[in-house]
Amino acid sequence: MLEVKGLTGGYDNKSVLDSVSFDVQKGELFGILGPNGSGKTTLLSMLSGVLAYKQGSIRIKGKDLQDYSAKQLARVIAVLPQHSSLAFSYTVKETVSLGRYAHQTGW
Repeated sequence: MLEVKGLTGGYDNKSVLDSVSFDVQKGELFGILGPNGSGKTTLLSMLSGVLAYKQGSIRIKGKDLQDYSAKQLARVIAVLPQHSSLAFSYTVKETVSLGRYAHQTGW
């Protein structure tokens, strides 16, 4: 389902992750634990395609992350940040329904 091999990267010239590898199969639970500044958010940013990585590979459902279009990727993963800067006050239901956008077809 999710396969990460030799993932290396970070911000500008500062490497945050160095050769991270793991895999998560369908039905498994996976947690990311670590102290502040250890790279948890960086890893999630790379896994969601928000942050480019320098080396390694990320495969979701057997397909390389970079081979997904933005819409295809939105259909297989979702990211809901802990802190949000929404300019409008949405209900929880409305916020979650925004994540269904990629599954909609025209008007």
